[in-house]
Amino acid sequence: MALPTLNGLFTGPLRIDVALQFDTLGGGTSKPLVALGAQGEAPQLVFGQLGASADLYFDFIQGDETYRLVAEDALVAGETATYSAQIDDAGVMSILKDDQPVAQMQAEVPVGLPVYDLTGPATEFDPTVIDLTVEPLSPADPGGDMAIVAHTDDDLLFMNPTIAETIAAGDPMTTVYVTAGDAGQDADYWEAREAGAKAAYAQMAGSDPEAWVDETVTLDIGGEAWEVQSSYLADAPQVRLYFLRTPDGIDGAGTEPYGFGSLELLAEGVLDEVTTVDGAVTYTSGELTQVLGAIMTRHAPQEVMLQDDSSEIEHSDHVHTTEFAEAALELYGQNVGVTLYTGYESWAGEENLTPDETALVTSVFETYAAFDPAVTDENGDLREPYTDWVLREYVSEQYSLVDGERVDGPLPEPEPEPEEPQPEDPEPEDPTPEDPAPEDPEPEQPPVGDAFSPGGFYAQFLDSYAGRWQGAPPGDPDPEPTPDPTPDPVPGGDDPFGAGGFYEQLMLPNASKWDSFDLPEEEEDDLSEDVTA
Repeated sequence: MALPTLNGLFTGPLRIDVALQFDTLGGGTSKPLVALGAQGEAPQLVFGQLGASADLYFDFIQGDETYRLVAEDALVAGETATYSAQIDDAGVMSILKDDQPVAQMQAEVPVGLPVYDLTGPATEFDPTVIDLTVEPLSPADPGGDMAIVAHTDDDLLFMNPTIAETIAAGDPMTTVYVTAGDAGQDADYWEAREAGAKAAYAQMAGSDPEAWVDETVTLDIGGEAWEVQSSYLADAPQVRLYFLRTPDGIDGAGTEPYGFGSLELLAEGVLDEVTTVDGAVTYTSGELTQVLGAIMTRHAPQEVMLQDDSSEIEHSDHVHTTEFAEAALELYGQNVGVTLYTGYESWAGEENLTPDETALVTSVFETYAAFDPAVTDENGDLREPYTDWVLREYVSEQYSLVDGERVDGPLPEPEPEPEEPQPEDPEPEDPTPEDPAPEDPEPEQPPVGDAFSPGGFYAQFLDSYAGRWQGAPPGDPDPEPTPDPTPDPVPGGDDPFGAGGFYEQLMLPNASKWDSFDLPEEEEDDLSEDVTA
């Protein structure tokens, strides 16, 4: 169930969409497609087939009122279609087939609707349901950021470019303006400021300024319906503004046109209630807190952006808007990051935006300023200190609420779920025993001290140079037998055993090595004779 609830109850317009096919009709009664209500009690909202007929019905019970809407002959055996049941923000009930209205009647917006699933067990007459969704009719993308500020320019001056970055990323961005920012003036002024805020947000979203959808959102406050004005972009519905329109407090004392009402006097108990500048709603301190909590619940922000409430030069509305918002966070009760942004005092800090950020923030605020003559001079240029505020964005405090406890710093990242190890298929056992790999026999080691025996150093040396040796070229034969002449020495040439040959070059530098060989005395003498012969 995708309906957002406060204490398990849903308030607001809703829509049911179901794609289905009835193979046959008239055989018996199917269970409802959707039935919502309190556990153990009769359903308060039902959508389904009326008996065994081809009719669809949509029932809604609220208080002492019961509303039934019937679409006759809407079902056709063997046909696949999408059927919808909705209650819009004006309380109009509708049944639609393939998005075309087939029945309609006036009812009321659900307030405090329990959403326990009461559809009941399946029957043999149920249709084949291909897809079914139950969602709030007014889009309210969960997550993202929510800014709660006093006036319709505070967000653009003190919380940008953060807001612009959230919108550019495609994340939900909800901004709540608690006062009308009326400055004691008539509706022409505060309505123009609202239009300026819309134009600025449309620019940040890259949307048409005319793409705003204005609506009345119904919230649940202690089981009662409370209506607030809201607008969202049709082509970027994750960008939404709320206008609560309580009176601008100025220095905290309020203004005569609006009964000297102010957030400061309401928060301090000097006033029991304040009435909005359009005369639509009157809030007690507790009710205003609950409205803010209900808006948080509806949008489920992960980050809440507030104004600094610690500065001695801050506007009274800035300070008390943050106080009401922090009280509402307790009602919201979810893990959330909270960031407080420096207000008026930011002008004294160093310029800390990049050139691109400065250009963006300035351009967006100038778009707003075209609707607010209080922030521009006779030439239409920004006045000081607005020209200073758009060059800076400072955070005065950051904390998180985790499991109801306040902790310093941003909201901790959730720990990733440990990955389950993938099962490995065991290697199949080979029933054939493996033959041991043949091992090369170890070469026989020559006896220590016998370098010239078979396999000794000398034999190994000759083997390694096999093919390199050539005998000395023979001389012309004498007609008489004579001893072979001694070949001329060729240093380093073809006779490795001649004077200066390879053998001599090898042996002489290594003469000291041969001392380690312990030869028998007789062999040693013979060897000496051979060498000196």
